[in-house]
Amino acid sequence: RLARQTASPPAPSAGGWIQRCEMPKSLLTPGLVAAEDSDSEESNLAPLAETGLPVESEDQETEVDQDVYGFAITSLLRDAHPVAVGDKGTKWLRFSRLLLSMGTLFCSIGVQFSILCCTKLFVASKAAHDIKQAYNEFEIHMYGDDPDHMEVTNGHARGKREFFQPELFESMEPDRQVAICSMSFSEPFFLMLVLFIWTVTCLSEIKRACEIFALMVIYLPTPVQRCHQLAVMMRPDAEDEEERAVLRFQRHGFDPLQARGLWSIIAEQKSWNKKLDREKVVLICGLTCCSKVLVTGLVLLPRLLLTICLLWLGCRWILATMNFEEMLLNAVALQFLVNLKDLFYHVCVSARGKADLRMVRVRYRRPSVGPGAWTCCIFVFPFAWALAALVWVLVYVFFLQRVLPGFRWDIHDVCEDLIREDYSG
Repeated sequence: RLARQTASPPAPSAGGWIQRCEMPKSLLTPGLVAAEDSDSEESNLAPLAETGLPVESEDQETEVDQDVYGFAITSLLRDAHPVAVGDKGTKWLRFSRLLLSMGTLFCSIGVQFSILCCTKLFVASKAAHDIKQAYNEFEIHMYGDDPDHMEVTNGHARGKREFFQPELFESMEPDRQVAICSMSFSEPFFLMLVLFIWTVTCLSEIKRACEIFALMVIYLPTPVQRCHQLAVMMRPDAEDEEERAVLRFQRHGFDPLQARGLWSIIAEQKSWNKKLDREKVVLICGLTCCSKVLVTGLVLLPRLLLTICLLWLGCRWILATMNFEEMLLNAVALQFLVNLKDLFYHVCVSARGKADLRMVRVRYRRPSVGPGAWTCCIFVFPFAWALAALVWVLVYVFFLQRVLPGFRWDIHDVCEDLIREDYSG
């Protein structure tokens, strides 16, 4: 079989994209650097220097996420090609798995989007209407019900700061006092703390989507020549003769220098691979441009857009809450929407599908610019997400929120005594 493949490479097909390669574990597609635990580092790096590839880089191997997004990505990469070329042996089995994985993904996204729309229409909009009406009445009362003391912002009354009369709060009905002082805006620190937690939750999803994009699109190499597969995969325990391996690498888009550089590290890896129980592990070591576009457009982009919508709706709903307890409960309810991807994965994916997903690894090479720089990136960059969450909360509350446009921040001071009296233990 190998002789026939090396003698006559497969002809290009309109829909064919994927082919499994039986190669040793350490091999990457165009990334190509020396293997781990090498006895002769100089000899292994020599072929790579000739190709002009970066020598200072780090070998990385990571698992695919155990959720509907990871399941869809692996199924798309592993099953699309046999279905497209009409592999009679496994066509319908792979088609079923591809249909199940993509159906589960789009079902999860559809349910999340539907709940998102219904929450905005039936819950958040009603809460925003109620809090706008309550604050409008508060402004009219606290500024003496005098049109000269007021200005109109988006159709709602807002008092001029110099005419604020805090003593009028005592003449307000007790029920209205409690309602006003229970608004989320009455305790800015508590409000921003809850918003910060929710923002960090959403940014964790955005961060993961960006990490997968960097892994699949940036770090995973793309064959230098035209390749008719969606992904380059390999078995870590396979053994290939040199010429057959070199021809196989060339069919996947490598030039001869890169192919020889790959083979130069096979021998040293054989003994190490035999020590590992990796017979069922499949390594994704390269993606074509077509596959990167599909993964980005079908999986990562919908995930990113959905998370951004969740972030916006959650912040709006939390701001529109008229009760401190409900504000916390709303944040917990929103967390449920984020976790729907895990719920659908555990319910809709079979045990065999989960086991296959656990056996998939992504083998990639990330270029390095020096030990000091990587140390800085590793330990400092994650804090940028927390800083971004803090900046988003401040910008949203003070500039972007449309729940109470033109908010005067005049509730906290007049409600301080009432809150201390009602909420003191």
